[in-house]
Order: sequence, then C-alpha cells, then structure tokens
Amino acid sequence: MNLLSKDMANLSLEEVGIINLAHYKTRTLIRRATYFMAVSKNLKKRISQDLNPICLAAVLKYDDASLNKCKENQAPQFFTMLEDLVDPLLPHISTLPPQTLMHILNLFYSLDLLPESLFLAVVDRILCKGVTEWRLKDMARVTQILSNIPLAAEKRTEALLNITTELGNPQRQEEKEKHYGRLLQVAMALSFSGIYPPFLAQEIFSDTFQKAFQGSEIDYRRDLYHLSQSIFIEDTAYQGPFQQSENLPKLPKSKMYGKVVKASMNKAANREMSIRDWVLVDLMEVLQKVCPNCLIHPVFLLPHFQTADIEITLLKKEKTEEAQCTRPFDLDSTDCAVVLHGSHAYQNVRMLGGQTVSLLRQYHAMRPRQLRKLGVSVVEIPYTDFQLASDRKAYIKEKLAEARASEK
Repeated sequence: MNLLSKDMANLSLEEVGIINLAHYKTRTLIRRATYFMAVSKNLKKRISQDLNPICLAAVLKYDDASLNKCKENQAPQFFTMLEDLVDPLLPHISTLPPQTLMHILNLFYSLDLLPESLFLAVVDRILCKGVTEWRLKDMARVTQILSNIPLAAEKRTEALLNITTELGNPQRQEEKEKHYGRLLQVAMALSFSGIYPPFLAQEIFSDTFQKAFQGSEIDYRRDLYHLSQSIFIEDTAYQGPFQQSENLPKLPKSKMYGKVVKASMNKAANREMSIRDWVLVDLMEVLQKVCPNCLIHPVFLLPHFQTADIEITLLKKEKTEEAQCTRPFDLDSTDCAVVLHGSHAYQNVRMLGGQTVSLLRQYHAMRPRQLRKLGVSVVEIPYTDFQLASDRKAYIKEKLAEARASEK
C-alpha cells in the first residue's frame, strides 16, 4: 500500500479506479490516510485531463463505502483535498452519467461535506436536462438529498417536481412495479418538503402496490403508515386511498419513554444513556423549573414518526400524572411541545462565500411543521445552543416567549 501511495501520481484515472474497485468488490477497507491523500491529489490532477465517468465512479464508490467507516482515522488534510475536487468537477456535472453523478453527490452528502455549488449544479442539471435517462434508484437517492437540504427553495422544488413528472410517465410503470421500494423512498423524501403528488400516493396505496409491499421480505409498513399520516395532516385536498388500517404496525414507543423517565429519576446509576438522551433529561429538568405548573413528559405526539427523536410536552395540571402515564396523549391537553434537535438533525454545507453552515434537515423540520398544522405551539431547541447557554433557564424562557409571540 505504501508503494501504491508513492506511485499514485503516475497512475491514470482508469488504473486508480481499478485499484479502488478491487478493494470495493472484496470489501477491503483501506485505513491509511496517505493512500487517500494520494488518490485525491491524483484525482484532482486527472479530472481535467482524462475524465472517464466509469473510472471516476469506481474511485468515488469505494471512497464513499470506506470513508464512512474509518473517516475518524483519516488526516484532516484529506477532507480539505476532497473539497478542493469540487471546482474541477463542476464543469462536468451537466454531462456525467446519472449513476456517476449520484456517486459524487452521495459522497459529499454522506461525509457531511456538501458544497452549495455542487448542490446547485445538480439542481440546474435536473432543471435543464430532466431525469428521463435516470434509473429509479438514482432518482430516489437524489430526491432524498435534495428534499433534505433547505437551499434554493424555488429551484429545488421545481427540480423535485420535475422528478415527480417523470415518475408519472407511463413508460416507467414496469420499473415502478418492479422496484416498488424505490418508489416509496421517493414519496417519503418528497414528504420532507411537504410535496405530495396525488398520483404517487394513489399508486402506492393502490391494491396492486399494497400486495407487493405485503409480499416483500422488507417490512415497509412503518414507512407506509408514516407517509399516509403525513398526507392526512398536510394534504387535506387528497381524496385517494390511505394505508389500510389492518396493516398498520404496532409502534414500540414505550421503550424510549421508559428509558428517559428512568434516567431522570436516577441519573447517577444510568450509564447507558447517549449524549443526546442526557441533554434531553437536562432539558426536562430545566423545563420543570421554568414551568412548575406544568407536567413535563417525553412523548411521541406524531405517532407515525419513526425516529429516536421525541417531543417534550408541557401539560396543564388538570389531570393526574398517573393518568397521563397510562393513556395516550391528546393534543387538546398539550399546552406546548418542545422539540430537541440533536446533532444528527443538521447537515453541514459549505456556502458559496466559503463559510460552513449547519442547516436543519427537512426530515427533522417536518415534525415541527406538522405539529403546527395540528395547532400545537412548538418550541425548537438545537441541542448545541442549549448545551452552550450560560443561563439555561433564561434561554428556555426566551424560547418559550418566542413561541407564544408567534401564536399572536
């Protein structure tokens, strides 16, 4: 491997691709930072000389698979070099094959290094050339990424609508029926941005697709229920079928609730809590001090939401705490919902001006949006802001006041 690193500068992009693809096929991870830095230098040098989409895809596909598992062992210089590849790549975005384009976009997205320039270039590519030649697999992944990043709202929405238009093409029917899971991924991703094409929901909840989902080895029931309930909340004009009630899954929510309550009662004895859970417990304690006349409970107000995130409700003390623990929480008794956004809820984006910003992923922004549509007052707390606040009580009071003011 050391010899390869030394000779990397003299290798062609095709040779680098063959080496990386061999490691990818044999599932062999390279953990040497020197090798990855050598690949980056070579890639930057070769992109403008002998760009071969297949070879580029082989390089990026392996980097994507390998770096996610060992990036903590890589030298910081590697990621700087990876970012330096963006400008040489941009002129080729409009001509790259869709599969190669997705390898590039997915690499930067999954490594939390997504540049705004690359994001906008992909959006422009979709707007200018459409997605007629794209596989459903690539359409599903690009929809997930575009829907999650709140940049260039109008152009992004137009690009997503272009994708839905192509999905309505009758020539896609056979592919959709064969890869029904990908179709559901597209619909789920569109829901992040509040986009619900009627024909797409009608297809997914039709008898034909319901039978396919039920016969699958993968259990899609939660995603189907999630999509069904999201449409019910946000798209009141939809008149088509929903997820059949007899197919709804049993949602295991009590485990998270019990863990948080147990930890709050005996913090010193519980060592299995994650950092996010500890912050959640600390937040509940501060809320109890700020709102002594309310019952504080962690709960899933949106029953369809399948993440580890939970809301904290501030309930008026009109019912006993025991009763609240044994019956479902209803929105009428909820005075306010506090949503704690953990680190996983944010995507780092390098803006055109050079600065890096953390943007709330739309998958997580969807929860507060839907709660507000249900008439719930929502307080959104970024966990980093709460942790760094010098006076947490004052910080929470300010956030609660902002939520109250927004209702007027």
